[in-house]
Amino acid sequence: MNMRYLFSIILFVISVCSRGQINVIEASPKPTSKSYIVLYDSLTNIKELRDDSINFHQSFKHLIGQTIYYVAPDSTKSRVYHKAFYNTPEIKYVTPKLPRHTCMNRYWKITNIVTYKSSYGGTDKEIFELTDTIDGKKVYCETRNMNRDFIVLGYYEKMKQRYVGKTFIYQHTFYSDAWDNDRYNYLINFQTKKYNKNIPENTIWKCIDIAAYNITNQESLYDDYESRSPIILIFENDSLGKYYAYVENKNGRPFNDPIKDTKYCFWPQDKGHEEERLPLYLGKFIDIEQKAYLEKKEKETKQYYANQKKRMIAKYGKYWGNLVAEGQLEIGMTKQMCRDSWGEPESINRTSTRYGNHEQWVYATIYVYFDNGKISAIQDR
Repeated sequence: MNMRYLFSIILFVISVCSRGQINVIEASPKPTSKSYIVLYDSLTNIKELRDDSINFHQSFKHLIGQTIYYVAPDSTKSRVYHKAFYNTPEIKYVTPKLPRHTCMNRYWKITNIVTYKSSYGGTDKEIFELTDTIDGKKVYCETRNMNRDFIVLGYYEKMKQRYVGKTFIYQHTFYSDAWDNDRYNYLINFQTKKYNKNIPENTIWKCIDIAAYNITNQESLYDDYESRSPIILIFENDSLGKYYAYVENKNGRPFNDPIKDTKYCFWPQDKGHEEERLPLYLGKFIDIEQKAYLEKKEKETKQYYANQKKRMIAKYGKYWGNLVAEGQLEIGMTKQMCRDSWGEPESINRTSTRYGNHEQWVYATIYVYFDNGKISAIQDR
């Protein structure tokens, strides 16, 4: 073997061993394993995917070959479901469990997915065959509540690349989540572990770290209904200090859902209103790079309304023009004033009588009635 080839091998080994490691905030020592990582090409953690080849149509097969980390729950919490490990894939009610402390805070590679029939009957289930990345020991465990107990190392690395070192602007938003409103909607103080409802909107935060917040340090968060990944992102503000936010809500749904987690904007245009949804990270932030774009659009919006006001006053006079420009309706307005103020109705119902022509314009929230071309009544729907 020539020296150049040997030197290349040494460089490769060094680069592999220096790759990412999960930072765990806990009382126990940090894991020392630095196994080779194949980045998991997904922004979801440990989740089942559809598989029609099995009778329960959900499978973890896509995770075979991935390195995962076990974050142990607190055994003192009576309501916590404890992840059980076994020496055999033949798991039954009487199968002896391995001591949990021998499996916690370790890196495991998913080497196989074993399907078995539940000892209680019902649908088939899957269990992981896990191989310790240090000593090669094999263990088996059920896949129940995997998302809250294990972290896919590649997912952790992807989240780190996506957030750490970047700057974000806090947006005060609120989502309805019956079990988890406060921790879902607000940032949590890194020192006190209490959520803060009074963080000013548009404050600047830098993501300084990512960690697995060990369940032992959480105040009964991980109960029977907890499905959240323990991954947190740590943010810092110059005046407010350090706070953190989870990457998922209590039900295990990732933030930054392309449908729900967006900043909803309307930018007025000459031909109507343009709807735009900007990404809202963790349900709380916009990217700092969006700030200039938002400021530009808001400036354009103000100018649009100023120009619109001038046009409407020139068209209808000061009194009616101001009302139309402000999007208001009033008895006595013409049909064109109504259109300029509220746009086209969803539908129009027409009635002709001996006393004249009557119309009902239907909008999303109101009915507008016209008698002989002018608004005669406005009614809430």
